Amino acid sequence: MFNMKKSVAALAVAATLGISANAYAGNNDGGIVVSVSDSAEMPLSDVSVVIRNTETGFSRSVSTDGDGNLRVGLLPVGTYEIVANKDGFDAVTLGSVTVKIGQNTNVYLVLYPDNVEKISVTGTAIASIDFTSTESALNISAVELERLPVPRNVTSVALLAPGTTEGDSRFGNGNTVSFGGSSIAENQVYINGLNVTNFRNGVGFSNPPYDFYDQFQIKTGGYSAEFGRSTGGVINAVVKSGTNEFHAGVNAYFIPSDLREYRPSVKDADGNYVTYRENDKSSSTNYNIWTSGALIEDKLFFYAIYNPRSVESTTDRTLSDGELNKESDD
Repeated sequence: MFNMKKSVAALAVAATLGISANAYAGNNDGGIVVSVSDSAEMPLSDVSVVIRNTETGFSRSVSTDGDGNLRVGLLPVGTYEIVANKDGFDAVTLGSVTVKIGQNTNVYLVLYPDNVEKISVTGTAIASIDFTSTESALNISAVELERLPVPRNVTSVALLAPGTTEGDSRFGNGNTVSFGGSSIAENQVYINGLNVTNFRNGVGFSNPPYDFYDQFQIKTGGYSAEFGRSTGGVINAVVKSGTNEFHAGVNAYFIPSDLREYRPSVKDADGNYVTYRENDKSSSTNYNIWTSGALIEDKLFFYAIYNPRSVESTTDRTLSDGELNKESDD
């Protein structure tokens, strides 16, 4: 029954990104703030700006205000192209603008008159800081995590944020985190805007396979009221979604018992064993088979993952030749 509940929860989390639509819960999306000026650095009003996701076709069309500014929120995370047009000026196109979970991406555009000769210089985007938010948060994507020597679990990702420490191993199977010295039961976990925290004791949460995650936002303070019930920290995540292109892949992770570290045995003052662990062994194998694409182009997408896992462990607490073997397949 427990495994069935976890499977249903994972399916529900996956389904929330199936349709390109606005968010209706916690902020599992981002935004883009655009400022447009002319060559004399004067703000340009009534500039038509089209913001389009290059992978899903999702787009928004808005115009700048009297100060040459606009803000577009509720954008699904991903990569966007921005096109600005105004009569009497050459159009400007800016590609590869990344929208991250819970953040505003600032973009500055300069339009030149269409009858003026100019030299165009291109380069990579500079990381910007969002001064409109008062929260303390760490944003990190699955692509960045692949380059870091971090264990493949959500708690290890949360421990990358400043002010976090690992929780007491006696609670939550040791997979817990404390924010700023708070209790491990004072945190909240959101996946795709859905609160998946264990409401019975506040420890643990419904967790899809690790390879399903796309982006994480670890909130350590100053976050808004939509993440209520939390006096510790917030783990805010989104899972991967399909695009207009078909993709598929397979990977496998194997942790042999000989490369693991085990707790030593414990003896009393007389040299007798209090806890015997000399024969402890544990190995695990984790596979991921996934595919994604579009059911209806620009409208409906799918991302499916199959995650068979096998864990084999051996313990012997009797100091005898007999061993207690445990295997777990999920």
